[in-house]
Amino acid sequence: MTLQEKQAPIDSNLVAALVAATPEKWNSAEMFVERSDDSTNEKMSISISSPDGHKELVSPTDDIYEGLYKLSDCFRDEGKVWKSVRYRVDLAPDGNWRYHVNFDYPDISVV
Repeated sequence: MTLQEKQAPIDSNLVAALVAATPEKWNSAEMFVERSDDSTNEKMSISISSPDGHKELVSPTDDIYEGLYKLSDCFRDEGKVWKSVRYRVDLAPDGNWRYHVNFDYPDISVV
């Protein structure tokens, strides 16, 4: 199974959790996650905002945290790590949610 095949259900669960966490009047949302780790801990900083300018504060839910750590583990199992990820969800005219995911990876220096 490829990384993308393993990642797909994690993405679906994260998107569902993000949509569930946002106010009903929102038609789009962005979640930006910065990840760092050292030899003992992995930490994530998560912010959720409205690209449409809504000002309500949205906190990450347990389902979002769980999904993000599963995502990190999935990548780590494949020998990859990401530094940050941005999920954007948008309500389409047909009533379904569409999403885009963009990853940033750490710079790798070879000495």
